Amino acid sequence: MLARGVWITTERRGNLVLRQPNWWCPAPLGRLVLRTLLNGARRFGSVLPVSPVRLVRRGSSAVLVQRYVSAARPLRRLTVNELANPYTRLAICRFWAAVERCWQETGWLPDVGGRVYFPWELYVPLRTDNVVLDTSGECWLVDVGATAIFHCARWPTARLHAALMLGAIRRCSVALDCANAAAGYGVIL
Repeated sequence: MLARGVWITTERRGNLVLRQPNWWCPAPLGRLVLRTLLNGARRFGSVLPVSPVRLVRRGSSAVLVQRYVSAARPLRRLTVNELANPYTRLAICRFWAAVERCWQETGWLPDVGGRVYFPWELYVPLRTDNVVLDTSGECWLVDVGATAIFHCARWPTARLHAALMLGAIRRCSVALDCANAAAGYGVIL
């Protein structure tokens, strides 16, 4: 799963995101990776807002189809003015609370970190591409991958990663709450 980008290609077509095995990916491995992504979406979808995902057959291969969350922006791309909005901060805090609940209820941590461009970004929750904010003010998890090993509570490394990530999420939520309190909106969690 670490090299999922090697085995699986992701492309956007209109209002859909398609994930399918690359031509050099052995068919059993491609099906395993797609099934893992589908199971992750189902697992997290019970706790978090996840764009619906389904597995469809295309000829002799399978394709994972997910609705594209249109007009949404990754948290990484939000401006200071957007983060100054108390309702944006509330939506982010609610999402982080759901991520923590997801870890507690399922034993799996969603890949909320996303792609890391610089090492210091790994545990900075607002620097993610995998969580987006749509125009209605709701946060969505848009990538359910990379959870097969590093995000399962059965693995010691996952427990360490979860402790670090959830600690960072709590600090982020406290900072957003403090900003709302300072702006006169009170604590929102």
